[in-house]
Amino acid sequence: MSDAPPPSPPRRSRFRVDPRALAAALGRYVRANPVAVCIAVLITASAAATGTLWGEDALIWGAGPLATFASGRWWTIVTALFIPDSPIDAITSVVLALTALAAAERLLGSRRAGILYLVIGIVGLLAGVGMHAAVWSVTDLRPVVAAEVPVLDPTTPLAGVVMVASAFALTLWRRRLRLVGFALLSLFALYAGDADSWYRIITATIGLVVGAVLARGIERRSWHRSSARETRTLLALMVAVVGSGPLVALISGGGRGPLSLVVDAYTQYDDALLARCEQLSESVCNEQVALLMTRGLDRRCWRSFPSPSCWSRPGGCGRAAVRPSSSRSSPS
Repeated sequence: MSDAPPPSPPRRSRFRVDPRALAAALGRYVRANPVAVCIAVLITASAAATGTLWGEDALIWGAGPLATFASGRWWTIVTALFIPDSPIDAITSVVLALTALAAAERLLGSRRAGILYLVIGIVGLLAGVGMHAAVWSVTDLRPVVAAEVPVLDPTTPLAGVVMVASAFALTLWRRRLRLVGFALLSLFALYAGDADSWYRIITATIGLVVGAVLARGIERRSWHRSSARETRTLLALMVAVVGSGPLVALISGGGRGPLSLVVDAYTQYDDALLARCEQLSESVCNEQVALLMTRGLDRRCWRSFPSPSCWSRPGGCGRAAVRPSSSRSSPS
C-alpha cells in the first residue's frame, strides 16, 4: 500500500473573471448612469465619424470667434461639445465621462445631468467665444490668443456639470472637487494658455454659480472644519498640481499662458552649436540635441544616447570618432 498523499484538487485561479458577473455589473452600471454612457458613446462615434480618432483634422466642426461668428457656422457651438480634436482628447473625454460625469449623474439625476450637459456646455462656449472675441479685439493681446484656431473639447461641458454636482455633494467632497478641480483648470489656463483651457474654466465657473442656485433649498449642515489629515492631503494635492505646471507647458508645445515663461529658463538651446555638431563630435552635442528633443526634460536621462549626427558615422560617437583636438575649437 502506497504512503503517497492523495493528489490535491486543482486550485482555482484567484483572478478568474466570471463572464456572467461581469455582464451583470456592466448592466447595473449602464442602468445607473445612462447619460454618462450615452455621452461616452456619442464622443467615440463622433470622433470616429470625423476622423479625429485616427488623428485627422476636424477643425471645421470647432467653435471660435472666427468659426462661429465670422463664418456663420452657428452649429459649431453644439458639435464642439461632442467632437474631440485628437485621439488623446477622445480617450480623456471618454474616461472622464464614464467616471466624473457618472459620479455627477448620481448626485444630480439622469435627466438633470443630460440637460445640464447641453445647457451648461452651450452657455459656457458662448461666453468663452464672446470673451475670446473681446480679447482678440485688443491689438496688444493678439499674439497670445489664437482666434483662428477653433476649439473642439468635450471636457468643457464635463467640467461645468461636475461643478454643478459639487453643490450637492457632502461637505468634504465638495471642498475636494472645487479646490482640486479649479486648481487643475487654472493650471492649464495659466501654463498652457490655449483657448480650450480658458473655455473650460469659464464653463466651470458658470457651473459653480448654477449649482449654488439649484442647491438653495437643500438643508446644509453647520460649518464642518477639515481634519489635520484632510488639510495635509489637500495641500499635498495642491503642491502636486502646481508643481506639474511647467510639464504642462512643455507638453503643450511651450505654452502661451501667463506663467509659461517659466519654462523658457530650461528650454534654451544653441542653434549655432547644433549646426557645428553636424561636422564634428563634441561632448556637449549630446546634451544640446537631448535638450532640443525633450524641450527641457532632464538631460541626464539622455546622456547615454548618441546624437543624430553620429548615427551614420562608422565609429559612432566614441573616442575613435572624435577628430583631433587641433581641428576643433571650443564651443562658444
